[in-house]
Amino acid sequence: MKKTKKCALQVFMALVFMAITAGCGSKAKLGKKVMELPELDVSIEIPAGWTLDNPLLCHKGDYTGMLVSEPLGDKTFEEFVNQASTEFGQNLVSKTALQINDYDAIQTVTEAPSAGTKLLTVYIHKDGKVIWAGFVISIYDYPKYEPSLLKSIESIIIK
Repeated sequence: MKKTKKCALQVFMALVFMAITAGCGSKAKLGKKVMELPELDVSIEIPAGWTLDNPLLCHKGDYTGMLVSEPLGDKTFEEFVNQASTEFGQNLVSKTALQINDYDAIQTVTEAPSAGTKLLTVYIHKDGKVIWAGFVISIYDYPKYEPSLLKSIESIIIK
């Protein structure tokens, strides 16, 4: 990976880390193979072979998965997803509307060419918040990991 790509990825991951730590307060227990936000009754199984780092973060090598919630603010759910899907120089590859336990959700796949990464993210609208679960993988390895990432996304439970 070129130095500029590695630097861009490090900046992106630092921003993700700040978003995660700003929303911390989860009481989930480590040792489970799920990331969860108990205060919002949301959980997602991590992909097989991945390591749970804390209740909101998992990884496999240099690849990262996260579960975060943010206030929707004054945007519509659609506006929030559109903005989040194009931040940090990302290009939207696909966008699919979903229902997860009767909640509106949108699944996106984005690429960040400057960082050489692809992101699979699901955004869920619940109680004035946006819950998002996402995985950051290299563009080159994404096809290999996509089936397990999609299986993880399918495991999302919202009560």
